[in-house]
Amino acid sequence: MALEIAVIADSISALVVDGVKICDMDEIPVAVDIRQPTIFPMTEGFASNIVQTRMSYGGASEKMNVEYDLTYRLCYAPLGTERGLFAGYAAMVAAAYRFMYAVMKVGVMVGLEDITLAALPVFGTVVDAAGNLFHGCDISLHCLEFVDD
Repeated sequence: MALEIAVIADSISALVVDGVKICDMDEIPVAVDIRQPTIFPMTEGFASNIVQTRMSYGGASEKMNVEYDLTYRLCYAPLGTERGLFAGYAAMVAAAYRFMYAVMKVGVMVGLEDITLAALPVFGTVVDAAGNLFHGCDISLHCLEFVDD
């Protein structure tokens, strides 16, 4: 079994979170639709912090744990769409935490043994692939896979 990062990203995109669009790796928007808060895999540094631990030896039959982080970006609302810097802050934080809660409550995810939050997000200004500025945050998820081939 090879690393299942694409399968895991597909499973995450299938989560349902009220008021938030969750994109798969092949759905990353160049310019985020400003009418809808959107979460998508980071275009740079999506998978990071990989650590592999051998659990057995044996060449082609060796087994190992592979841990890594997947980072998603929440583009909540374009800068300047609300009156005052923090007018939409509570709603943005709530949207991010609804996503994190949905991830935490996943019982089984195809290709994955365990998924947890790597860290709490830092909210502020984020950029979509087109260079548009949004209120948002980056959310890192820590993944554990068992590789047995």
